[in-house]
Amino acid sequence: VAIPMDLSTMKWRTSILRALQEKDQGTPKLFQELLVQLNNSPAQLRTTIFAALGSLASQISHKYPELVQALLNFSWFPDNEEVNQKYIEVICYLISSNSSNNRPFIQKLVENFLPAFDDEQQTYSENLSLLRTNYAHITLQKILSISPAAAEDLMRSLTSTFPFKKLDTQVQFFFMKQCLEVLAYCPVIRDQLVCLIVRRLITIDVEIKLEEVAEEDDELQFSVELETKQEEIAHYAQKLDQMMALFFTWIQVNCKQQQNKTSDDIFENFLYAFDTTILKVYKSKYTQFLLFYLCSCKKGYAETFVSYLTNKVLFEEIDFLTKQAAVCYLGSFLARAKYLDDAIYLTTLRKLYQFLEEYLQKFSSSDVVLDVELHGVFYSLCQNIFYIFCFKRQFLDDKRYFDEGLIERLIRSPLNPLKFTLGSIVKEFCHAIKVARGLDYEDLIAANERLKIPTLTTYGRENHLETFFPFDPYLLKHSHVFIHDLYVDWKVVCTPNNDDYTSFRSVDDSSDSSSDEEDDDDRAEKRKKAEDSDDDDDSDDDELESTPSSVTAASNPGFKWTLSKASPLSELMSLSITPPLPRIGLFKTDVYCSS
Repeated sequence: VAIPMDLSTMKWRTSILRALQEKDQGTPKLFQELLVQLNNSPAQLRTTIFAALGSLASQISHKYPELVQALLNFSWFPDNEEVNQKYIEVICYLISSNSSNNRPFIQKLVENFLPAFDDEQQTYSENLSLLRTNYAHITLQKILSISPAAAEDLMRSLTSTFPFKKLDTQVQFFFMKQCLEVLAYCPVIRDQLVCLIVRRLITIDVEIKLEEVAEEDDELQFSVELETKQEEIAHYAQKLDQMMALFFTWIQVNCKQQQNKTSDDIFENFLYAFDTTILKVYKSKYTQFLLFYLCSCKKGYAETFVSYLTNKVLFEEIDFLTKQAAVCYLGSFLARAKYLDDAIYLTTLRKLYQFLEEYLQKFSSSDVVLDVELHGVFYSLCQNIFYIFCFKRQFLDDKRYFDEGLIERLIRSPLNPLKFTLGSIVKEFCHAIKVARGLDYEDLIAANERLKIPTLTTYGRENHLETFFPFDPYLLKHSHVFIHDLYVDWKVVCTPNNDDYTSFRSVDDSSDSSSDEEDDDDRAEKRKKAEDSDDDDDSDDDELESTPSSVTAASNPGFKWTLSKASPLSELMSLSITPPLPRIGLFKTDVYCSS
């Protein structure tokens, strides 16, 4: 591509050629002076030098790595668009002439996705951070238009640069937001990038060792296990809260407000991330709610997710722990998702009933061994079916959903599933079916209390059904607004003569303690009061305490600046960086919405 040059640019081109020739001849003095000029000259002079270097890109990209390194050291000028634009041109010409330049320049640009720290103010600089990211996004988009294969290098750099989990919330939030902006112009890496972000969220999620939620003085607090300080847990919780809200917003804009092939692809990306990451993580608490929210965006998504889990449980040859986790996700999702059609329950329960019926036929002898490792999937399925009916009591009166004969055979079978079911579920389920169907299992419950079973399984493990309910109440303070309208909270159903009845709580707790119990609605109300109190007391400089509903995503419908991948290099050079990228929340979560 012929580059038009003014007289000053032509003179510099001649000077650079002489410096290169003398360096080749063993006299690097002029070359070293050129490197100094590149790093220390005023903006106007560097504009001219960059223009001259662009015309020599094919000559310098292979032989003079020092020049490339000097260009990598460039810092964006806040008040001079011309020099920044010329710098972008040089990068594009170098990459166009030699694709091996992709990796170092892309790595340098991705590092701009980390917020800039102001040493004097000892805080993160919003203006400088925006400047760097705006130019970085523009440059990356041009690079990808020139060299689509650079997407692989971009993904590699995003992975290596993603902040470590212990870094500040602002750093994590800001970098993640830039990753999501990348997807506006590089969707080809969306599957990998969604998995990357999910993995990083999981690493924070598992650090929130939530034993219980204490509601003292109307504040949401976290109880901490012995090995971790309370402040660290609160810090991780706040960090995950902000990042989840950002991801929820991105899903809302791309899947809920618009349903098309892209939203379908995003769902597939999340389902893959769930299969490869979330499902295999022991007792993740919040990250899985991304898929819970996404399934609400379109009817077919929930059906696909339930079908995926059902197939995992019934048909796939996978390890026991993964299969058991799939059972827990299936039961918890069916119990807690408010947006599911009854047809989904009917189809799924029929498949589960068929499996359980066949299982009973195989193990009908009275000498069957009560071993959770031998029959873990069976016990998990029974417990989760009981759990579903605790929430969907209306199904107990409909024989299409509640197969009374099978349930009776299950409970009275030699496998004795009530023995391995959580005590709170046993009490609630048996109470519900007694009221709805007149079935009484008090004799079996009493017998199970006296029944002694081996403490260890056949293979030497604890003979206890290790289960959890992955969609238990979502307790993160701000991002819960995306979930609560889609979520079935537990309600204690009052019936005659049950004053002494211990109400059911869907908590991941094998104990049967009934002290201080309250339903999900009570906890949600206390959390709401706590948030109202927090909002009144927040100081102006508390950057991460804005509520998710303060600004709707409709005011920020996406990232509009785009480039045709077929644009010739000369057209790419003329792309202006004004207006800059939309400002949709830098350190404040003002992008969030809950509609």
